[in-house]
Amino acid sequence: MLSARVFYINFFGTLYNWFFAFIVGMSIGLFLGFLAGINRQIEYVILPLSAFIRSIPPVALFPVFLILIGPGKLPIIIAGIIGVIIYVFPIAHQAAESSRIKYSDLSHVLAFNRTDFIKIFIIPSTIINSIISSRIAASYLFSVCIGGEIIIGGKHGIGAAILEYSEKYRLEEAYFYIIVAGILGLLIDLSFAQLQKSFSNKT
Repeated sequence: MLSARVFYINFFGTLYNWFFAFIVGMSIGLFLGFLAGINRQIEYVILPLSAFIRSIPPVALFPVFLILIGPGKLPIIIAGIIGVIIYVFPIAHQAAESSRIKYSDLSHVLAFNRTDFIKIFIIPSTIINSIISSRIAASYLFSVCIGGEIIIGGKHGIGAAILEYSEKYRLEEAYFYIIVAGILGLLIDLSFAQLQKSFSNKT
């Protein structure tokens, strides 16, 4: 099965969904957390909204997205982006807020204006802390991608292959893709654990 072309279509199909959703979700989560950390008015608006969205599992949105958008990559990616945002946003917000409070007096002593203060202290701290905390988001997103491919029944992907072979009672192939999903999820987790360790040592 490793020599079959369809395996690589499925493998890289899932990897593409994961990578795209992670980059977009991470960027949005960072940006919203940063804004909420430096602006009280934005914080009062975004925090309750994020708490509301966090209480809804992204997997529960698949049937809705399936009706509104239809099958394919897009509803899986959108649900994945939402999943990443709800994990990254609180960490980014906390990092930005704590940096604002912690270094406020130092910025006054050094006579930094608001722009320099944000650029030198808040932005680096927010990015570093969000990257350190991205391990859970990355693993969770991978589960969302696999689950989305199974629930929605996309054309390609590891989850889609598991569903297809299970429906055809070809259990050997289904188990093969389940094992592949486990190995890929493990590699993602180990990679982000190493990234987390590297950034923690530097900070």
